[in-house]
Amino acid sequence: MKKILYLSVFTFLINIIFFSCQQSGDPETILTGTVKGFEADSLKITYYKNNDLWEDPEKLWIPLDPVGQFTATLPVNSLKEFRIMQSWVVLKTGWQTTMNVYLNEEGGVDSTNFGGDGAEENEVYNNNLSLIFDAYNHTNKAPEEFIAFLDSIDRVMKADVESLIDTDQEFVKMLHNDIAYYKMGCWESYAVEKYDFAEIERPDSLDQYASQFDYLLVFDNAELLNSRFYRDRLEDHFKNMVRDSIDFDVLLKANMGDQEKAKEDYNLKSFNLMLDLADSIISNLKIKSYIYCNAFYYALLRNINLQLIESIKQNYAGRFLEVVTDTTRINFFASKIDRLEKYSSGMPAPVFSYPDTTGSQVSLSDFKGKYVYMDVWATWCGPCIAEIPKLKELEEEFGDEIAFVSISVDSEKEIWHHFVREKELTGIQILSQGGSKAEIMDLFMIQAIPRFIMIDPDGNLVDADAGKPSFDKTRKLFEEWTSREVVDAEPI
Repeated sequence: MKKILYLSVFTFLINIIFFSCQQSGDPETILTGTVKGFEADSLKITYYKNNDLWEDPEKLWIPLDPVGQFTATLPVNSLKEFRIMQSWVVLKTGWQTTMNVYLNEEGGVDSTNFGGDGAEENEVYNNNLSLIFDAYNHTNKAPEEFIAFLDSIDRVMKADVESLIDTDQEFVKMLHNDIAYYKMGCWESYAVEKYDFAEIERPDSLDQYASQFDYLLVFDNAELLNSRFYRDRLEDHFKNMVRDSIDFDVLLKANMGDQEKAKEDYNLKSFNLMLDLADSIISNLKIKSYIYCNAFYYALLRNINLQLIESIKQNYAGRFLEVVTDTTRINFFASKIDRLEKYSSGMPAPVFSYPDTTGSQVSLSDFKGKYVYMDVWATWCGPCIAEIPKLKELEEEFGDEIAFVSISVDSEKEIWHHFVREKELTGIQILSQGGSKAEIMDLFMIQAIPRFIMIDPDGNLVDADAGKPSFDKTRKLFEEWTSREVVDAEPI
């Protein structure tokens, strides 16, 4: 049986820039080419309409003929990037471009070449990206060596761009911006990982080198959003300003050492501060819209509590709709915020039914009349694994009165099943396959694991983002539950 060749958008560093679908009347953008060395029936092309990490990717299936040739008419307005194997192609409205990909015996890309419109530009683009991503293999160098290395590949990339003759100037601008902001980002990553995280003072030479990047932090040129590396720096700059403005230790002290309450306060303050900073610093509406969307997106990723929900709703109805005009973004966040109401304490928990290790279906209704403590996890999730010992302790102590339900989102059933046996996991072990796309992730709006959820004997939510097993307050709550007399409950 022939294999299916998957083309997916590369998500290294941060999101890739895309614009809205091709407008009526725009000339067609056509990509033709050949994939050699891989037996396939079709190509799955994945791309994003906008430059947003949170978008659900668009997918196009393009037939491959028996010799691996394909023709695709693609939705392009201005510049748009597509990922093909370990190579990229950037297309512009109306271009007729060819792309040939040659695979080695292991299925990796051996070489790529281009023809037609944008051929030289795409050759340079891919060469530069190869240098860029290789740079992260050199972060073990001493500061002076790393600076010299950055300067050397900077010169090579700029020389490649300057070698282009009679080329598309919008593409050239994007390439130059990519190089400048990549270099800045690479320095930041090196400084943070090698010195800041290790709490080691940076050498003067490293900080002096950073002064050359000061001119890059501008917020009035929307064309810069074409560069994925500018978007990286833009996001990091505002996150750093927020982080530097809020003292978590002060919040912790104010909450008498309660880590979770301090985190809730931090999430609320950082969300509102991000919006305030965007209002005070950014005049360009497209760039401000980008930061606004990031603020809302990361707020929705965090531990959702009633205060944060209320702030998200108020800010969405107010300044979000004044700044953000893109329909896709508006609808995305409107849908997410509408669903927040369903996850408040006392609302019915979403029902589910998944197989256990024997293949038998386990449903939420199986636990009627009992409190339920749910753990959504995966075998590849380090923080999830770290909670298992404490989870086992709680199961042993309260398991007769509380249902402990662990729902894995592993994609491979065999890996999950082996892990459960090998680690002798207790409680109710069930599987909702699919990783980040698993049904349970969508049912409970889960963006990151582990996630712990508490459900009462009537099937209503106690807390859709509950405390971890390692938290003292979790044990105290269980002690309260088990001291209560549970009345007969209606079926869930």
